[in-house]
Amino acid sequence: MGFAAKKLGGQDPFWSEELTVAAAVYGTAAHMQIIRYLRANGPSTRHEVAHCTGLSFGLAAQCLNRLKSAGVVTTPLEEQNARTYAIETARARYLFHALECYLNIGLEDRRDASGFAGVLPLHGGLRRQTG
Repeated sequence: MGFAAKKLGGQDPFWSEELTVAAAVYGTAAHMQIIRYLRANGPSTRHEVAHCTGLSFGLAAQCLNRLKSAGVVTTPLEEQNARTYAIETARARYLFHALECYLNIGLEDRRDASGFAGVLPLHGGLRRQTG
């Protein structure tokens, strides 16, 4: 994969290499623009992605390559020469879910008297959520 995992040592036992990939995929505005564009418009070339998102061709190409190395974007085999890119929905959902689960570690929904659902830390430190 094209993403280098930063070592957190003993600082965060819940962090993984997949979370590094998920954070890189969903952590930039350019990546999100491309993901939203491909989801809404279907398979597209680099030129179409760049033109329609307003990204420079170089940035769009770099982002598409990074998203492809993360498995979020694919190039259909029959389209290798045309460089048509499509969203790989299952992988995109998996990485998003992994990041969402990590962010919810040790948190619990609690409603106040007005019915507002706030997210508050559980006592006793970080715990993995199950289910």
